[in-house]
Amino acid sequence: MGTTRIRSLVVITGIFLVLGWAGQASLVQLGQRQLLPPWTLPGALIVIALVVLGMGWRVRSRTRARDRELREHGTSKIEAVDPFFATRVLLLAKATSVSSSGLTGVFVGLLIFALVPPATPSAGIVLPLVVTAGASLVLAACGVVAEFWCRLPPDDGDDQGRSGSPKSGAPAAGPIDPAPARTRSRL
Repeated sequence: MGTTRIRSLVVITGIFLVLGWAGQASLVQLGQRQLLPPWTLPGALIVIALVVLGMGWRVRSRTRARDRELREHGTSKIEAVDPFFATRVLLLAKATSVSSSGLTGVFVGLLIFALVPPATPSAGIVLPLVVTAGASLVLAACGVVAEFWCRLPPDDGDDQGRSGSPKSGAPAAGPIDPAPARTRSRL
């Protein structure tokens, strides 16, 4: 699993922007009212962003403190981060950034629909959309930051780079046991 690319998040935002705008236009054509997010949604998105950042910071701070102590003293009293916890935080951060990019697109699409004629913009419609789109954008940014914090630190004697791909000139690692690889290829 690679890191989340900002370009991918922008594409997701663009796709959902079009879907949000088209959905709103369809609802208005059918005689329905414009969709408005509740005022509690931006607060909930910010709380989720803080939780994701807090979990990512926990992984980062413990990993960095342990690495610093190992470099300085050769041993560490700090317990290693549970790899399952770090993986869960990484997946949560990735899911947060991708899903909130979609939310950002939807709310920006709804906002564009509310601002472009024949709609008549009013503060009661525009303000909740702006605040919610901003909160979902903050959530996406927090997901990207937390994902960055959950990256593995580089090993000193390792031929692998920070992203896990071999450095130039270093051979790519093959399977540890070739027997399972042959068994899988027959399936």
